[in-house]
Amino acid sequence: MTHCRNALPEPNPVVVDVEITIQDISDISAITGTFVIDFWMSAIWQDSRLSFNTIDPCRLNLSLDHDMEPKLWSPNVCVVNSKSTKVSLQWLEWSPVTSVKGDQFNLPDFKLTNITYGNVTEQYTAGNWHRLSVSIHFDRLFAFYILQALTFQFGNIVKALPKASYVKAIDIWMFSCVGFIFFSLIELAIVAYNDKMHDQRMRESRMSIGSSFANGNSTHYSSIARRSIAEVTARRLRGNEFGAAIDRVASMAFPATMANSNKLLLANGNGTLKEKKNVDDIIKLGRYCWLILLFSELMAFTCLSSMTVMTYAGYTPKVVGCSNEIFDNDTSICDQLKSRRLQTSCEPILETPFHSVQWDYLCKDAEVVKDSISVQMIGVLIGAAFFGQISDMHGRRFTLIISGLGNTFTLILTAFAWDLTSFTIIRTITGFFTGGLTVVHSVFLIESIPRKHRMWIINAFTWSPNFIIFPIVAYYFDDWKSLSLAIAVASGSATLLIYFLVETPRFYMQRGQFADARDVLEKIRKIDGKNTRHYARETEELICKEQEAQALRSAKIKRYTFIHLFCTWKLICWTVTLVFGM
Repeated sequence: MTHCRNALPEPNPVVVDVEITIQDISDISAITGTFVIDFWMSAIWQDSRLSFNTIDPCRLNLSLDHDMEPKLWSPNVCVVNSKSTKVSLQWLEWSPVTSVKGDQFNLPDFKLTNITYGNVTEQYTAGNWHRLSVSIHFDRLFAFYILQALTFQFGNIVKALPKASYVKAIDIWMFSCVGFIFFSLIELAIVAYNDKMHDQRMRESRMSIGSSFANGNSTHYSSIARRSIAEVTARRLRGNEFGAAIDRVASMAFPATMANSNKLLLANGNGTLKEKKNVDDIIKLGRYCWLILLFSELMAFTCLSSMTVMTYAGYTPKVVGCSNEIFDNDTSICDQLKSRRLQTSCEPILETPFHSVQWDYLCKDAEVVKDSISVQMIGVLIGAAFFGQISDMHGRRFTLIISGLGNTFTLILTAFAWDLTSFTIIRTITGFFTGGLTVVHSVFLIESIPRKHRMWIINAFTWSPNFIIFPIVAYYFDDWKSLSLAIAVASGSATLLIYFLVETPRFYMQRGQFADARDVLEKIRKIDGKNTRHYARETEELICKEQEAQALRSAKIKRYTFIHLFCTWKLICWTVTLVFGM
């Protein structure tokens, strides 16, 4: 036989049929997206040089010893060897990809759902790469992961909570959840055991009936058969009813018990397990709080309007013509306006949603207006830092009065600005006071309202609803001077309302001025009309507790200022990012 293992069987490309049989799949990893697979791969091709018809025409198959394999030409289907198109790979026509176990692979986290195959040709610099591809699809088994995820989250919660010498509500809830899981497993074991014993009794009954027939009791065959079948059917129904009854009871008892336990837990959370009271719980949602909410709404509208009005000021009107001439859109409108103004003193025709546009900053000249807005924002940032520190030193109410008066006065003065420079200076000072109001009034609101009502109050009396109110006001005051005066009225009203309010008790207690805090709470009590001895006694007890707690904390208190926001590079980055993000 003349055969060279280094030469192709034919000058044309050799067609190789490939078949893959999957034996097992193991060690699948969802993190790396890899898995370990054991498979057999077989290749089928025709080599005319190995024809043995001349040796034995009657033989259809010729088996060779394994020692002959190194001497024969064989394709290496694992290596990309088709760049020169000498070998053409293709799948076997019938079941090219099979598995020994079908789809019954026992994988811990995944289930084999589908196997697809195909041909792929990719182009590279060296040539075309022809290859066969197999895609094995898995579906994650996620049902039991829910329980594991809850258990893992409980571990994270326990790590995040502070150490305590008493049982917390989360401990009781998790213990009840674990208890329900345990009783569910007990229910499953009872039902499974009942079904198993039921099947075993059924087999024994069939065997006893068969043995009675084998002993020659053919005389009573029909009656025994009817009676035995009836008894077996009755026992089967009783066995099935027992398991179904347990399932029905569990399906109703478990959800009802879980709902009642959560209800009791929440009730205890509002009762015996409730957090200890402090001075913030003395303040109730009464008449004084409604005054606080009215002040907060006026102040939120003032701050938002003063900040948002810069958006109106920075809007550049569109030039559509000059005097009686409408410009052509084919060329630059700004260039046409410039050329017309050099020739004649024409009045530009503007397209703007506002009633008035002053100082004639158009086209490229309008960039100065953008710079003016940036300068005004710097004033807001400086005011927020300055008045925030003042409020910690001299009180929230005092700071709100000073910044409110300054904001009202500068808003009125803005309406009389005579050019962009004066407008920028006055608006920067206005931004300085607006920044103080924005920061301090939020703290004043939180410290003056009941703790249990803070969430909905903060969401209701904030900038979000005023974003709807302000455009309505701006619609009726479309002249920017009139709009500035309207904002000044809101600012003045809020400042006037401060005189009917008192300093927050929390501020006095943080400063150690408990006598002043007692007087403030007494004034709030009179405004709310609560002249009861019980209220006064409860107030006095909580103030004494706060005084004792303050004495314990006084040794650890550190005095911080806004300068500490820039004491490290990390804090500088955080502060700058937060400020520019706002």
